Formats: sequence, structure tokens, C-alpha cells
Amino acid sequence: MLTELMEFWEENKFKLCLLGIVLLLGGGYFAWNRVTKPSEDSLMAVTSSSGISSQLSATVSQFSQNKTATRIYVDVKGAVKKPGVYQVPANVRVNYVLAKAGGLTADADLKQVNLASQLVDQMIVYIPQQGETPEINSPILIKNQAASAETETTSEVAGTEGQGETDASKINLNTATKEQLMELTGIGDKKAEQIIAYRQEHGKFNSIDDLKNVSGIGDKTFASISSRLTV
Repeated sequence: MLTELMEFWEENKFKLCLLGIVLLLGGGYFAWNRVTKPSEDSLMAVTSSSGISSQLSATVSQFSQNKTATRIYVDVKGAVKKPGVYQVPANVRVNYVLAKAGGLTADADLKQVNLASQLVDQMIVYIPQQGETPEINSPILIKNQAASAETETTSEVAGTEGQGETDASKINLNTATKEQLMELTGIGDKKAEQIIAYRQEHGKFNSIDDLKNVSGIGDKTFASISSRLTV
């Protein structure tokens, strides 16, 4: 048996050596490939981990932005123990920031202050001393709030009255008499009668533009009186 193996080796040793080299190279390549290239499961794990990290980063970033957006800065001045600029949550009240400023001094005059005023970004929170007439235009002061409310009310009333006067001065094409129509520039006795006749025949005017359908009312006449008309 041994003799036969020796003879087989002598006859085929070149081929066997070549085969051994091929097997050795192939095994080495396979082993190197396994070490240096991650498996599919490994790639999926890395990808999943990367996705989670990205989502976590996005969540943290969004949280930071929201937190920043809900913080405001106010300037606290006057009769407080620690005046200065304070960062506070949005929508809190004056008493909140006064606590952060160390509280009030002994001569603070709270009768002039609305502690329930809601803070907004860049607001000046001024606490006057007793007997002081503040010159600072702080929105938390009661006198400023009262003046602001009075101004708004006056403006609303003036606007309403002005609107009423404007409407009252206009001539309604659907109800105007002949004499009222003749108050319009370029509308004489005849044209006034034609307007009333048109109204009786066709019904009420749906818009002031319908006046141009009346015989004798051209674009030039209409343009000169349109601002005084209503329906």
C-alpha cells in the first residue's frame, strides 16, 4: 500500500502541489473576505443603528428649537432687588419674573402695577417707587394700560361714527326721491325722473353700476357721482 502511494506521488507530485497551492490560495482568500467584509446582518444592524441615531438627533434638535421658541427675554427695572434681563417661559405673568429678580424693595409701589400682565418678548417690566410718577413707558403700569384701552375705544367710536356719517351722506338709488337724486352733480329734473322710472320698471338696483343702464347716464356722469351712491 505504501509502495503504491509512493509511486502515485512520484507520478503526480507536480499536479498535487499545484492543487495544494490553489486550495491554499482559495482558502486564504475566503478567510480574508470573511474578516474584512461585514455580513448582511451586520450591515443591516449598522444601517438600523444609523437610522435610530439620525431620528434621535432630529428629535433632540426639534426639542431644542421648541424650547428656544418658548423662552422670552424681559428687562426688569426699578424697585426690585436684582434688576436685569431675565429669560422666562413665554406667557407667564409679571409676578413670575419679579420672583426671579429677587422680589421687590421696601419702597416699591404695587398700586401702579398690574401683576397679572402677561409678559412678551423684549418687554420692559418697570416697578415704580412710592410717590414716583414713572416716565418709562412700561406696558405693565396700570396708567399705561388704561390710556391704551381709552385710545382703542376712542378710535373704534370715531371709526364707527365716521362710517355712519359716510353712509348717511350717500344717496340710495333704491329709495331716493327725485329731489335727492337732483342733489347729484349732473342729475337734473329729467334724469332724476328717468332713474325713478327705470327703478319702477326693472325693480331695485342690484349695484350702483346698474345706474349706467339708465338712458342719459354715461360713463363720465357715473364716474363723477359714483362715490356718493349706494344701494
